[in-house]
Amino acid sequence: MTIQILKSLLSIIVLVYLGLGALLYFFQQHFIYFPSSEVVDDSQPSIKVSSDNEIINVWQVNPGNKDAAIYFCGNAQNAYYAIPQFKKMITDKTIYIVDYRGYGGSSGKPGEQALFTDAVNIYDYIKSYHENISVIGQSIGSGVAVYLASKREVKKLILNTPFDSFAAVAKHHYPFFPIGRLLNDKFDSLSRVASIKAKTLIVIAGKDRIIPKDHAYKLAAAFKPEQLTIVELPNVGHNTLTQHPLYESTISDFLQQPVKADNE
Repeated sequence: MTIQILKSLLSIIVLVYLGLGALLYFFQQHFIYFPSSEVVDDSQPSIKVSSDNEIINVWQVNPGNKDAAIYFCGNAQNAYYAIPQFKKMITDKTIYIVDYRGYGGSSGKPGEQALFTDAVNIYDYIKSYHENISVIGQSIGSGVAVYLASKREVKKLILNTPFDSFAAVAKHHYPFFPIGRLLNDKFDSLSRVASIKAKTLIVIAGKDRIIPKDHAYKLAAAFKPEQLTIVELPNVGHNTLTQHPLYESTISDFLQQPVKADNE
């Protein structure tokens, strides 16, 4: 093989690498967010929250309870279809299930800062109606939940299949690219743990290949031991966690546990 051929092959490899890097950078929003279609159901209560000139649709489950919980979905989850499980799983709290910007009945386009802004505005909107608010986040929704819990008073925090940072997970899947520099939305949950006071449950899928469980355990290590409960459910993956026979009782039991005051 001549030097000229080697140079040509090297040039092709470099061009392919740069092209893939450019594809990851310019189309990253399409790789991260998978907006769901709007579902119209006049029999299911919902509220509309104004946030940063957008209207966010939030499904309301079991309205009228003293305490509440806000649920932030995974990046490809249709919030509407989470309603039946929450109706059955948590009966003593009003549940608010969020359609992210650009998802379902919400306007706008999704993005890290947009989701953070909406989370705070939803919390502030419902706070006057409830004595205590807990927060639940699934997958990328765990990043939103962590952010909200670091900015507002949260009774309890539940993180399903969470990560230390989205950038770290992306680096795992794309190890040959400088993913930290390419990504605009990093969801750095690890850096926010120190600001979280809520009792926290981390639920891990034992066979998670989308967010390898090492990332969840790295996040867990940043919490104070007395603050944290970890449950790993075996033989389920990232998208089948909620189907595990112990999933619903794990969530409901944790929410039922009393929270002791700091001076007790």
